[in-house]
Amino acid sequence: MFTPGDYHLSPESVCIDAGDPLLGAPALDFDFDGESRSQNCRVDIGVDEFTQDFSFVLGDLTGDGFVTVADIPEFAEVLVNGTGLGFCAADMNLDHAADGRDIDVFMFVLFNS
Repeated sequence: MFTPGDYHLSPESVCIDAGDPLLGAPALDFDFDGESRSQNCRVDIGVDEFTQDFSFVLGDLTGDGFVTVADIPEFAEVLVNGTGLGFCAADMNLDHAADGRDIDVFMFVLFNS
């Protein structure tokens, strides 16, 4: 829900990790709160970066530090939506895209953890 004058992103915003990190300029290295534009592997759309206070593990979309079957629904959701809090963890081949090319790596990590 938008509150006039509040430009912070909510955790469920589709703007999280949806920006292109290659489009930034040095003057845009920080958001309007003075926080780094790069919070994980992507940037957010808008003037605010959603602060993600966790270090992610590739394939761990639940944030528990492990890749398990519990990560499968979240992985699938990121692949369908292409954005969101789990984007960086779902980009298993580190090509700055969460897509079908990440499935093989995700399955390998899931079954070999």
